[in-house]
Amino acid sequence: MLRKVQGRGTFVTGHGPINQPLARATVFRETVAAQGMAPALRVIARTQEPADFVLGRLLSVPPNAMLIRLVWLGLGDREPLVLYKSYFSAPKMREVLDAFCDAAAAGSTPMMPSEQYAQRAGVRELKAEQTFEARMATAEEADMLDLVAPTAVFNVTSLIYGPDGDRVEYRQAVYRGDRYKFNMERSLHL
Repeated sequence: MLRKVQGRGTFVTGHGPINQPLARATVFRETVAAQGMAPALRVIARTQEPADFVLGRLLSVPPNAMLIRLVWLGLGDREPLVLYKSYFSAPKMREVLDAFCDAAAAGSTPMMPSEQYAQRAGVRELKAEQTFEARMATAEEADMLDLVAPTAVFNVTSLIYGPDGDRVEYRQAVYRGDRYKFNMERSLHL
């Protein structure tokens, strides 16, 4: 498979599209490793900001409660594949995010923050409400994902929560449209 990068040339890529099944939520490192690629994560930004009305409702925190905003890249064989932008309740998730950022900075591929939260809380399963849409990448997204604009991306918005309804994370993930495909198996009711 060939990949053209404007101004840089044409490159041979060793892998076809990343195939991510949707029958169950699969974490990034598992999906990429299953394709024979080396997964890695790179933290771009970590900020703290007050919740606006919408984020407060989504994460079940009062308006102006402090949230942590985390932006990071998922890489496969050092190639940027997905851009994550997540919001977390600051008091609940601070230690988990410290561990996540430290592990990513050390070059390991840590569990996703929601996975770490579940493990620490002794929760065996999290749920995710997700919305999938195709759209054009913004200039910032194209730059971070090493894409030539204009280009299509998959935008996946997720609200992740525990079995008791405890809100853990609100995430927007922007997947490269040229590298990802999603599939699912469903029953056909007749």
